[in-house]
Amino acid sequence: MRLGQRAISLLVRTATTSAASPPPAVLRVGDALRERRRFTEADVATYAAVSGDRNPVHVDDAVARELGGFQRGRVVHGMLVASLFPSVIAAHFPGAVYASQTLKFAAPVYIGDEMVARVQALHIRTTAAANSSTTSRYVVKFATKCFTDEEEEDSLAIYGEAMAVLPTLEFSSKKSATHVHYKSTLFLRKTIPCLKNYQFTYDARWFKDQSWESASSNDHRNLNM
Repeated sequence: MRLGQRAISLLVRTATTSAASPPPAVLRVGDALRERRRFTEADVATYAAVSGDRNPVHVDDAVARELGGFQRGRVVHGMLVASLFPSVIAAHFPGAVYASQTLKFAAPVYIGDEMVARVQALHIRTTAAANSSTTSRYVVKFATKCFTDEEEEDSLAIYGEAMAVLPTLEFSSKKSATHVHYKSTLFLRKTIPCLKNYQFTYDARWFKDQSWESASSNDHRNLNM
């Protein structure tokens, strides 16, 4: 089965730079990355087969309406929709490692809905990798939101916060365009059925000092949402 197409966009700042040698784009607090995706029946079927989550609310319209209370029928797996968050981060920062993600599911996502995922940098700090005293990593906290209608708050479907360890703050040159389409294959071993409140963490022992409170005055500022 083929997964539907995605569209990724980067919030571009307005700046005057030399056309001959423009400086690399660097992630800063307040920057937002966006990705659009319309989930199809094939996407849901593939995810159900790979993950083993065959809850009938995802595969049977009648059950979704009668038992799940979903008026429009089958809904997309919440974790499949939430996969947009690490997807857009990794697209712009290859080699990024997801450290944690909190999720709350505010509204159902139906098959065919076009989603807009937004990850916005809230806090950035530099840390040294545990296995190298000279190589720096960047620990970034993101606000993660997924909307069903052009980022209107009343269309918020999923929200939470993520922390990722980036090898660099420079955006990948392969994603320098503001709008790009690509296809991807979903490789998943397992998932957890959609929950109202779900949180998972990654064992991030390979980088030192995970405490946000220890950030020095030279660290990037916080963004209050």
